[in-house]
Amino acid sequence: MSLFQEEYGAGTQRSMSKPFPSDHPFTAADARALGVLEGELRTMLSTGEIKQILYGVYAPGSWPDTPSTRARAAALVLPDHCVVSDRSAASLHGIDVLDFAELDVPPELEVVSVGGTATRRPEVLGGKRDLLPNEIVRVGGVPVTSPARTACDIACLRGRHRAIGTLDAFREKFGLSQADLISLLPRYRGRRGVPEVPGGGPPRRSSPH
Repeated sequence: MSLFQEEYGAGTQRSMSKPFPSDHPFTAADARALGVLEGELRTMLSTGEIKQILYGVYAPGSWPDTPSTRARAAALVLPDHCVVSDRSAASLHGIDVLDFAELDVPPELEVVSVGGTATRRPEVLGGKRDLLPNEIVRVGGVPVTSPARTACDIACLRGRHRAIGTLDAFREKFGLSQADLISLLPRYRGRRGVPEVPGGGPPRRSSPH
């Protein structure tokens, strides 16, 4: 049973005047389990009472459309082997790495598959990545790359100067040491844009992960 159904009680007809949960998204199946008809759902979408965050996943109309909210929505419908990654993971960890142009229109949700097929779900930028168990954590119930792994992944994408700023932001917020980050460098052998930890240097040989 989902959080939505626990709050309202499965099989209970929902009053149209009662707002949807303000702290978590819900699926169309959740709404149907409470007796909300498809026409009622469309009406609430048209009036702005609720909004569709991802295909088949809804949230209160007041929710902002951010990588964090999309990640929470995706956790309801993505397979268990999918993990939120890169900029979306940074957002869940409370680190803003979006470019100025992306503040108005957030980028696609970034998700990697670990040991399974990459997702082809609309609105999701899917891929595959070899992650170790200690490189995956949960934030609000959402599987996401760990702070150290996320910091290094982002550093690969952003160029030298912005990479340093990203690494510093993660180190300050999560108390990551230089040794924590350097220990991950062998995992990036063979990847383009290998993160360079100040004082650590990039790895020398190639072996993709």
